[in-house]
Amino acid sequence: MILAAQVLAFGQATAQKETAPSQQKATAPAANPDTWQRSKECAAQADKVRARKDGLLVDYEKSIRDLAAALSVAQALDAVVATSESGKATPAAPITVLKGLVNHYSPKYGMCFIAASYTLMNVGPATGAPLNRTTATLLIDAFGGGLIAHVDFSVCYIGGKPGDCAEAKNKIDDLMNN
Repeated sequence: MILAAQVLAFGQATAQKETAPSQQKATAPAANPDTWQRSKECAAQADKVRARKDGLLVDYEKSIRDLAAALSVAQALDAVVATSESGKATPAAPITVLKGLVNHYSPKYGMCFIAASYTLMNVGPATGAPLNRTTATLLIDAFGGGLIAHVDFSVCYIGGKPGDCAEAKNKIDDLMNN
């Protein structure tokens, strides 16, 4: 029952909050026509990546859904224990996942990037989960498909290797804004 509610909540949350990759930051042609053309190609590639049924984003999203489901069960059990100890009903909201995808062509680096953000909603303090943050962000090369940087819920990666979280976040910010 909780899992069914979680799946339903996940579907509703992503349908309401998802940001399509084709929604670029740029809304008018850039000064350089080549940059504008590459930005359009980047948006088209991001749409292709988003539509895929396999690959890095799909695998990561599945792991996020599994994490949210497990945390929801933990929160529900915590609520049952709290209710039995206090005698007062302690409701537990299922954890939902909000997803956002943004693409960006970087003239500075000559590359197309996709930043995928996943935010866990309704995470209570009593889940016992080792989460340092409730939002995870992946930055991937839209054409090459490789993971460039990743700020996860409890660890961070740069180039597929564990790294400093501040450095990973700075790398994502730099590549998505230049």
